[in-house]
Amino acid sequence: MKSIIFYCDTHGKAALITALIHLGMISRNTTTVKELLQLTWWRRVAQLPPGQLLEIGCDQQGNRVFILWVDRDKQLLPKLAVSFSEALNKETDWQFVDALPQKNGWINTARFLSAIAGHNYLTHRLFLQGFTKLPATAPI
Repeated sequence: MKSIIFYCDTHGKAALITALIHLGMISRNTTTVKELLQLTWWRRVAQLPPGQLLEIGCDQQGNRVFILWVDRDKQLLPKLAVSFSEALNKETDWQFVDALPQKNGWINTARFLSAIAGHNYLTHRLFLQGFTKLPATAPI
């Protein structure tokens, strides 16, 4: 059994949605922004500090699925994980998945506004609007 860790630099939002899609709990093609806003996971994710893992569940292959919010420099995370496994002389069963490899105008606007006004309903909705417009990434 391995651990799949979905990570992002958007306060865990993209990581949560991508993990739930991976688990088959929501559908990328049919879930609306309104439905995403109603997810009960948002309160737990809002309390998640950067660098702390939150277990979401297990997928059909028995892999444990986690989300992780990395505050800055998300490209460093996979390199750091490889360095730790090499330093321990041990092969790890971690798979890191960037949940937000690309952004669009909606997401950039949400990030800009959240830097000014904080995280609120408007910035959350703008982010989700942008996320649903991104092309689907390849399955794991």
